Amino acid sequence: YYMDGSETVGVNGDGRPEISGPATVTGTYPSTSFSLGSQSDRYLGVIHVSGGTYIDIENIKVTNGAYGVRITSSSYVTVTNVYTDDTESDGIQAYLSSYITLTGNTVENAARAYTKGGGANDKTPACMSFTRTTNSTATGNTIFNSWGEGFGMFYNADDNTIEKNKFYNTMKGGPYLTCGNNNVIRYNLVFGTDDAEYGRYTAGGRAWMDYGIYQSDESSTNITSYGASTGNAWYGNMVANCYGGYKFSTSQTYA
Repeated sequence: YYMDGSETVGVNGDGRPEISGPATVTGTYPSTSFSLGSQSDRYLGVIHVSGGTYIDIENIKVTNGAYGVRITSSSYVTVTNVYTDDTESDGIQAYLSSYITLTGNTVENAARAYTKGGGANDKTPACMSFTRTTNSTATGNTIFNSWGEGFGMFYNADDNTIEKNKFYNTMKGGPYLTCGNNNVIRYNLVFGTDDAEYGRYTAGGRAWMDYGIYQSDESSTNITSYGASTGNAWYGNMVANCYGGYKFSTSQTYA
């Protein structure tokens, strides 16, 4: 973990130590700007682990950053009872990592790139995600009042388990998988409200969150790069009050 002098540290109302990043947002969407110092800062977490092993992060609140907690090229990292709030990208992301465990965390106001500037056209984040990450688990997390996919599994996110998580008011739905293999997604709860701030679609005179459960390999380019999704198990999930329940799609061409 590092601090560059621009963060502030304090204690919030529920007793967690709180670290606030240096993010600054000005203007009103879509005429907004998101400043985090150098361009590379947009890919750093307020808590950032790179090339680490056997690290535990727990019982802390993280706010106002590009990412809340970002784990890259690491293994055997646990994140437990961490609260992230107001991040341009994911509240918590594991990238190019393995054996990551996310348990009992809370993510709020994540993926603000969609609504407060910061480059939504070149950065389309989830709220929490495993990207090119394997053999990892996410259990008992709560993700709400946010704009990306509730939990993204992207581009060879393989052999992971996503279970017993709660998603509500997440604009792009709950668990989302693209080009991943042998994942288990089970016992998750996804539900929406008619709050237009978190609505992706409008139908019947009201706003709706995206599909609650979504698997899509998106494009033939992705399939060429990462392969089509295979061997994934989706069961025991509940979806309520979303634009649709489950959606599975692919651009794979079969002879």
